[in-house]
Formats: sequence, C-alpha cells, structure tokens
Amino acid sequence: MLTSIYCEKLSRRFLTFNEGLNTILGPRSGANSIGKSSVLYLIDFVFGGTSFIEKCADVIDRKGHFNVYATFQFNDICYRFSRNTESPNEVLFCVEDSKKSIEEFRTFLFQSYGFSNGEPSFRNLTSRFVRIWRKGNEDPEHPLHSVPSEKYSDIKDFLIKTFGYSDVFEEMNDSKKKQDALKSSIDSAIKQGVIVKAGKREAKALEKELHEINDKINFIKNDLTGYINNIEEIINERNLELVKEKSELLETKSSICNKILRLESNLNYTNPINEKYFYKLTEFIPSINIERIKEVEGFHSGIAKILKDKIKEELNSLQLQLDEVESALKEKTDIINLSVGIIDKPTQVVTDILTLTVRKKDIESIIAYTKLKEKVDGDVKEIKENINDKIKETLDSIENLINDAVGSICAKIYPEGKLYPNLKLGDRSYVFEHFNDSGTGKSYSDLMALDLAMLSITSLPILIEDSIMFKNIESQTNEKIIDAFLKNPKQIFIAMDQLSLLTEKTRSALRRSSFMRVSRKMPAFGELWNLKG
Repeated sequence: MLTSIYCEKLSRRFLTFNEGLNTILGPRSGANSIGKSSVLYLIDFVFGGTSFIEKCADVIDRKGHFNVYATFQFNDICYRFSRNTESPNEVLFCVEDSKKSIEEFRTFLFQSYGFSNGEPSFRNLTSRFVRIWRKGNEDPEHPLHSVPSEKYSDIKDFLIKTFGYSDVFEEMNDSKKKQDALKSSIDSAIKQGVIVKAGKREAKALEKELHEINDKINFIKNDLTGYINNIEEIINERNLELVKEKSELLETKSSICNKILRLESNLNYTNPINEKYFYKLTEFIPSINIERIKEVEGFHSGIAKILKDKIKEELNSLQLQLDEVESALKEKTDIINLSVGIIDKPTQVVTDILTLTVRKKDIESIIAYTKLKEKVDGDVKEIKENINDKIKETLDSIENLINDAVGSICAKIYPEGKLYPNLKLGDRSYVFEHFNDSGTGKSYSDLMALDLAMLSITSLPILIEDSIMFKNIESQTNEKIIDAFLKNPKQIFIAMDQLSLLTEKTRSALRRSSFMRVSRKMPAFGELWNLKG
C-alpha cells in the first residue's frame, strides 16, 4: 500500500497514509479552488496516473516542475520512488538508484498488488475508479467508462479480464485469428486471380461437367486398353503443361489470322479512282470543276498510298508473327508426339485425353477451393457465434456478481424499501439503471455503491473519490457511505468538506482518517492564484 508522499511544493510537505479510509478535509464552507482535487490528482500521479500533468497545469505554471516522492510497503518491505512532473514518463527507483519507464513502474505495482496474468493492466483497472473533478469519469450513468469516449468493446474486455474469464476466450480467440488469417489469404488469392472460386450454380454445373469428363476418360482408357499399355505415361505434368501452351498458341494464331483478314480487306479500299469517272460527272453536273477534283483526289491518293504501305508493312509483320506461332505449334506438337511415342498411336485420341485431363484438373481445383472457402467461411462464422454466445453467458455471470455485491452495499447505506441500482450488460452497450429514483443524489450514491462493490469483489486496490461526488448526496446517506469506507481494509482516498452537515461521530471518524486539511488560509500548494492581486 501507499504509506507516504513527500512534495516540497505542498503546504504540508509530508503526507502519511493508512489502510482503509484516508481523507483530505476542506473547510466548513465547502470552499473550492483550494487544492483538494489537485492533491487527489497528485495521489493518482504516484500510482502511475497522468491526469495531474493536464488537469493541474495551473499548479505547474505557478509552482514550476517538481519531484514527488512516494513510499509503498508490500510484505513488510518499503519501496521508495520519485517522479518528476517535467519527465513524467520516467520513475526513479530510489533503492536501486535507477530510472525506469512509467510502464515498468506500473508493472511493479501490478505485481506487488498481486494482480494475476490475464487481468487488465494496473492502470486500466484503477483509473476507472479514480473519480476526481474534471477527470471525465464522474458520470453516474456510465460508471464503467474510463473516459467518456471509450468503446463498449473495450469495457467488455476489461470486465472479462477483471473477473478472471480471459483464459476462457484465449483459445477461442487464437482459433478465430488462425481462421481469419486463412480466410483472408483465400479471399486475397481469389481477388488477385491466383485461385478461382465458383458460385453455387456454377459449382453444380462444374460437378456435372467433371462427371462427364471422367466418363469420357474412362471410355478412352477402356477403348485403348490393348493399344496403350500405360496411359499414365501420357498424362504427366509436362504434357499437361504443353497442351496448355499449345492451346494458348492456337488462340494467338487465331487472333493474328483475324487481324490479317481485316487488313487485307482494308487494303482493297486504298486504290485511287480512275479519271474517266470524273468526266462522267459532267453529264449530271455540267458546272463541276474537274481540275479541282483531280487535285483533291491526288491528295487522297497520296494518303491512300501511305496507308497502303503501312497496311502492307503491318501485314508483313503479322505474317512473321504467324510463322513464328506456327513454328512453335509444330514444335509443341512434335514434343507431345515424341513424349508419348505417338508414331504408332492415334494423335487425336492422345490429344483428347490430355485436353480432358487438363480440364479435369482445372475443375477439380476450382471445386476444391470453393469447398475450402465455404468451410473456412463457415468455421469463422461458427467461431464468432460461439464467442458471442460465450461473451453473453460470461457478461450475464459478471452482471449477477456485480449486482449482488451492489445489493449488499446498498443494504448498508439505504433505508429499507429503497430501490437498488441494477447493472445491465448488453451486447452493444450497458445501462446502470436507477429505476424511478434517478435524482442527482441517488445517482451519485448508486455510483459510490458500485465503486465499493468493485473494490470488494475484484483486485482493485484503491478508490479515489472527490468531494463533488458527495455534495449532491443527502447527509444521512453520506454518513452510511463513509461508514462503509471505514470498514473496508483497502485504501480509499477522499476529499470531504462541509463536515458541519454530518454527525459528530462521522466528523470524528473523518478527522482521524485525515492526512491533510486545507482552507483558503492554508491552501494545498501554499497560495491561491485564482484571486485578483
């Protein structure tokens, strides 16, 4: 536990703390801006918090940067640390005389307070229950939020870890990650065209085609039993690849031939017009200028000649390409014929077998990947459903644990017949229900009851409650809450003022638990800077 703080900027430089309740007392008037909240932020700072730097920037501006020394005691051993506001990401481990990161310090607290592996981090748990003015988590409608913008998925994760269910989901989440990675790889391969997937109708048609191909291959095998002793020799990977290459060459040849036909057709339209046809035009148009027509036609003829030359040039190039393709086709055919000893075998039959087998392999590959994707998609969906079902079951258990604990606290702080708050952990959000009594005072006392419940049933080592949390609660309920604080062995740090509203018994208890008293005459940091000079 935290046993002391030393800070030379405080009006009372040395603060000592005990188990249970620790109180900073304000004046009877309830005056604000005297440093109560700042001291609570300073306590949070020595527990590894960061809010002091932002929320108490006025203190740093006025007093300058400073060191805060904190002493903790665990198992009768004292540990002393120093943290500076100018370099808050470093902590001096005084015994070792070595500076370490703030994360290493938080890890020390995690281990020293007896947190178990699988629980949330020290700050993830404690920060939610450090409720200081302007910190942002004082809303009694959202008591589990660390900050107002926190996602519910993070809150669910926090609850699952806090109540010891993380191991239950570890294996399920590992399995989900593996399936998600496999699904992502398959989807990426399909998108990039590395593998082909069929839809339901297409898959059905492919299975029918595959059945027909198998029948054809079996027929050819049976028909060639006495003619080909070893059909496997024909159907080998090299031949299948050659057939694919030959098919591609045939497509290329067809494309080139089509281009040649189009160019030869265009060539017929590039011849010049005979001059004798020009004079026939005078029979219909006596005033026509024959010489002008000759000039225009001469220009067109020049263009036509250029086009004709270009077309011939392109035809020559295409013919060369065609020759190369036909040569390659012959080479592929010769290799196929040679590899299967085709000299004495029917060429068309062998080609049919190879073509059918290539198509068979393609179809089998498409069907296999289609089934694999369907299985993986189904597995991912099933795992997600199982995880969601388990999360719901787990949240129901956590909800019951918290509500039972809240009920036990409320039985101590509320009069008989008062409605107790109820936490509902849904799939997408949670509700802290105050029922028909949703006034400010009841909402804040419900929040206090929840905090005490969490302190009792989790590893949460501390609570910090600012005076603003008490000011809207009726005095009688405050006294019951303070009594519950006094009976809890874990450290609770509160700011309290307006003691005159409480009974002498409660005032005496608060005075005994006080570690500091502040007022306008004796502000926490020795001076007030919110007054005109």
